[in-house]
Amino acid sequence: CVRVAISQGGARSLRLAANSKVLGTGLGFGWKRSADDLDGPCSIHRVHNSFLTWDVFEDDFLERAPLVITGLEAGNQVFRRKCSRAALLSDWANTRITLSTANTHSHDKKRVTLQTYVDRHMEPQKENITGRDTLYHFGDNDHAEWEPLFRHYKLPPFIPDSAHTALSWGLAGPNSGVPFHIHGAGYSEPIHGRKRWFLFPPDKRPLFDPNETTLMWLKKHLPNASTVSEFKQCTVHPGEAIYFPSKWWHATLNLDESVFMSTFVRYTHPNHLVSSRRARHNWHNATRLRPLDAHLPLANPEQDNQEF
Repeated sequence: CVRVAISQGGARSLRLAANSKVLGTGLGFGWKRSADDLDGPCSIHRVHNSFLTWDVFEDDFLERAPLVITGLEAGNQVFRRKCSRAALLSDWANTRITLSTANTHSHDKKRVTLQTYVDRHMEPQKENITGRDTLYHFGDNDHAEWEPLFRHYKLPPFIPDSAHTALSWGLAGPNSGVPFHIHGAGYSEPIHGRKRWFLFPPDKRPLFDPNETTLMWLKKHLPNASTVSEFKQCTVHPGEAIYFPSKWWHATLNLDESVFMSTFVRYTHPNHLVSSRRARHNWHNATRLRPLDAHLPLANPEQDNQEF
């Protein structure tokens, strides 16, 4: 059971509820499901978008805890179709993308075409290959070049117009991912395939080797990590998005051939200046929340993955 926060009649209530039924992997768009399924339990709140209000999000999650928001499947249907294997390779096969090493610091870079990456770098991650020897596409996107695709992406909810945002798009093979690291707050949404998340709060630095892959960490350290009460984990499916607060340690593991989008967010709010709920309420009314189907203005690619 996972505790779920919902709003009823304008009053917030908390109740215990079993995990909501999740969607499938979102595959069937040319991307393959892994035969080596490393799915696991979920210890993060899973809340349907229709049950959430800004007050619940701000009070219980914004700066306090990760959250999986469900019920988003209708928002990105067009973007999901355009990210099918056939559509991407038809429209973008010869476009050059930047690959990074799949270790904590992602120092080394390489430029290849999308076709080359799909053909040569999306095989399942091998357990004996380190992160610094693994090439991975996430971020470093040329937003002007990719605008015909990115303009179809719909932002997750609870991002005020006043927030500073930056998109990072990626695709990767099964059992790949990024080991533990920290940065500012944001969302991650699987477009195709499932992504498993592992998180610790800012004051609980996990035990990890920055050059080991998440697959290596899972095999060596997950049993011990699971005994830490503050440790959180969950698998996020297409039609869902995970929110992670600023400076939370997190690592990811793609369970299938995956396409995904992250939205890094710098929230600007007056809570450090005023403390009354009425004052915050007035500010929230003045900074209208983006509707779920709002488009994100093109971001500066230099902002991708920055620490906010």
